[in-house]
Amino acid sequence: MVAVLILPAEFLLRGPESRLAGFSQAHDRLFDGMIVGETKSELLEKFGLPLHEKTDFPPEIYYQAKACSKGELDECVEFLTFRNGMNWYYVFGIDAKGRIALKAEGHS
Repeated sequence: MVAVLILPAEFLLRGPESRLAGFSQAHDRLFDGMIVGETKSELLEKFGLPLHEKTDFPPEIYYQAKACSKGELDECVEFLTFRNGMNWYYVFGIDAKGRIALKAEGHS
């Protein structure tokens, strides 16, 4: 009986990272495995098409930009945003050489 109560609680109480919100652990592991310096084409092979491409840090998780250094942000010429589930976002900053210069994640 305890397992029956604990398992649903895990699904319901995790917020934006819950399976009910469509969050994929496999997608999250892909993000964790991406490293600064990998190419944009490698990123797109693993993640597919982004939700959007912008020249500014995306508004969905703009609060995360405060955690990045000004140098990291200035180095990026574009930002690719991907969504995992309902409202978990991954942002990759791409430099002028087409390489990942910044990684950030968070929820709206």
